[in-house]
Amino acid sequence: MQNPDSEIVIPLSFKDKPYAREHFSKIVLFARQHPFYKNKLMNIEKEIPLLQRAEILENNELFLNGNPVTGKTSGSSGMPVKISWGKPRSELENKDNAAFAEWMGGRLYRISIISTTVHQKNERTLDVNETLEKQIAFIKEHLQKGVQALLSYPSNMLLLCEYILENKIDVSRILRVVCMSEVYEAHHDALIQKAFPNARTWSNYSSTETGAISFQCPHNKSMHHIMAHKLGVEILDEQGNPCEEGQPGRIVITDYFNRLTPFIRYEIGDLAAPAVCTCQQINLPAIQNIIGKVRGTLKKLDGSRVVFTDLSVALLNLPYTRQYQVIQEGLQNFTVRFVKKYPVENSQIEKDLAEVFFKEFGYHPQI
Repeated sequence: MQNPDSEIVIPLSFKDKPYAREHFSKIVLFARQHPFYKNKLMNIEKEIPLLQRAEILENNELFLNGNPVTGKTSGSSGMPVKISWGKPRSELENKDNAAFAEWMGGRLYRISIISTTVHQKNERTLDVNETLEKQIAFIKEHLQKGVQALLSYPSNMLLLCEYILENKIDVSRILRVVCMSEVYEAHHDALIQKAFPNARTWSNYSSTETGAISFQCPHNKSMHHIMAHKLGVEILDEQGNPCEEGQPGRIVITDYFNRLTPFIRYEIGDLAAPAVCTCQQINLPAIQNIIGKVRGTLKKLDGSRVVFTDLSVALLNLPYTRQYQVIQEGLQNFTVRFVKKYPVENSQIEKDLAEVFFKEFGYHPQI
């Protein structure tokens, strides 16, 4: 019987990993029948090229291949990627999240403050775009019901912690705070410990496209263990070679089990360094020093911060928007950069931006 990867050039990162070799080969052979990959994987005797976000954005409907949209990225980099997961892939993700809960010491009654445009909304989930007052009211409501764990993004968690400390709100019954998706740093840990005095803090590194990529080691918090049973993760230098231990590089991900919108050697836009965890208790490869994307926060005139998502949606809803970038130079001074889908007069863009910013901020900043 012919070796299934005999004609496929396996990435150097997977050369000495039989499981990774096998599953990389299987997803590549499958994807050759997918219309998005028809030309991209025409010559598998050469190294499989990296997949860039821009390629998907240019051909997102082809990438979906008629499958329903089950998730969208936040669009924090200008435009969301639409993806589709089937039931088996979703069940695999649920198993990973359950395993992480066991790492943390078992399941607790948890509430989530996250983007409901990306994640499913239910009675224990609040949209991250709600005001801090509504978020606190949501937490208080569930504290009365016995909630013990809170999940959100690091950027939003910082705003929550500042509000809790300023208003002397008692959240001592929260025993676990979990941050997901974005960069998680030491200053997050310190502030969360002040606001939630009885909580253990945890983080995971994840993306909408590929789900949970790595979970923080329960024995060595400086390390994250990769979910290598479902994802092939490469850390590459600028020349495309695997990085050495401790050397930061580009994160490139292959999802072995998404058969609807396959991600093969997907350069997700984040950085990390390969590592060897000292815990010797979890048989999964590790990474450290993750540098990922951050959902931005903007300041209003009164100094209050708002999560960027609402403004992002409004800008993306302008019919001519392909990509954008917003830079807040000062409380009343913004720079907005546009890539347009089609020609449109600058005067029209200026008019639309004035309306969008006034609706979000309540005043007309200089743009």
